[in-house]
Amino acid sequence: RATAAPKAPATMGKRHLDVLFTGDIYGRYAWPGCRKRPKDKPSLARLANAIRAQRQNRVGAAAPLLVHAGSLLRPDIMGNFLFRDAPKLAPQVGKVFAQLGFDGLAVGLFDFGATPVAFQRFRQVMAKEGVPLLASNVSCTKGKSGAATRCEGLRHAQSREPYRVVTRGQLKVGIFSVLRGDLQRRILRHGDGELRAADPVAFSRTLIRKLRSKE
Repeated sequence: RATAAPKAPATMGKRHLDVLFTGDIYGRYAWPGCRKRPKDKPSLARLANAIRAQRQNRVGAAAPLLVHAGSLLRPDIMGNFLFRDAPKLAPQVGKVFAQLGFDGLAVGLFDFGATPVAFQRFRQVMAKEGVPLLASNVSCTKGKSGAATRCEGLRHAQSREPYRVVTRGQLKVGIFSVLRGDLQRRILRHGDGELRAADPVAFSRTLIRKLRSKE
């Protein structure tokens, strides 16, 4: 169902901002193999090179906004291995994202579907490097054991708010991420914290109004 976005304030003038939006990596942090690497295979290494190239082409211009669509942990074996079985190597992934200067990373479907250990390590690595994680319309209730570790970590990462505001020149930009409402039925259930995703359209409209009035 298509709905109109809330109107911007009438006093807002035209401004220019470049946005670099990247898609899912699905845990492919590096393509397997030695020596010669495929040129057209998606991976974090290839993404990093593309981002650096885009920034070099914008010498003298305002820094672009850099956001990622999520699903960084799995299903590829590399992502599973790093965050589940190789705790000493996982921090290197966080360092790469921090060096690239991401303004926001969405927590995607496959991220939530990872094991609790992998998800917690992912959250801790990104928090240590100051990389903001967002899943703005997601919340959860505690299970029988009182555990709701996925949502608890997410709240800490969001600094009490389900969005992030960044400044680019004279512009203030609100960044948030929403997931589909059928999140709970689509992910693998590990642990007993029940995930909930509010209606993304209704949530977005309400949050946009809040951002425009508060920020």
